Amino acid sequence: KEPESWPTLKERLRLDGFSFPEYRIKLSHLRRIHRAICYGRLEKLRYLLLTRSDVNKRDKKERTPLHLACATGQPDMVSLLVSARCELNVYDREYRTPLIKAVQLRQEVCATILLKNGADPNIMDFYGKTALHYAVYNEDTSMIETLLCYGADIEERGKV
Repeated sequence: KEPESWPTLKERLRLDGFSFPEYRIKLSHLRRIHRAICYGRLEKLRYLLLTRSDVNKRDKKERTPLHLACATGQPDMVSLLVSARCELNVYDREYRTPLIKAVQLRQEVCATILLKNGADPNIMDFYGKTALHYAVYNEDTSMIETLLCYGADIEERGKV
C-alpha cells in the first residue's frame, strides 16, 4: 500500500509533462477575447483588438489568447495576435509558452509563425521540458528540424 502523501495515479501520469497535452476549456473560465478564439471568430478578434482589448489578457487558467490560438491550431489568429504585439514567451499555469503548446499539440504552422517572430525555443516548462523535447516525444522530424533551425539547444537536458 502506498503512503497517503504519494501522488495519485492521475498526478503521477502528469509528472512527466507528456500526458494530457490538451487544454480543458470551460467557457466560464474564458474572457471575451478567449471566447472569440475558441469559437474561431477571426473578425470578432479583430474587432476586440481594435477596441483595445488586452492582447495578453489571461483566463482563469493563466492562458493568454495566444496560448489558445496555438493549442487549437489557428494560424490566422496566431498571426493576428503576433501582429498586435502580444507577448510570445508568456507562461500558462504549467509554465508552458504558446510555442510549447503548439509543438506539443502538433500545430507546426502556428509554431513556425512564433519562431519566425522571435519566440524562444529553449524555455523550459514546469516539467523541465522544452519545445524540442515535445517534438522528439511526438517523433515530429519536421518540427525538430524547424526548432533546430531557430536555435533550439540540442544539448538541453530536462529535469529527471
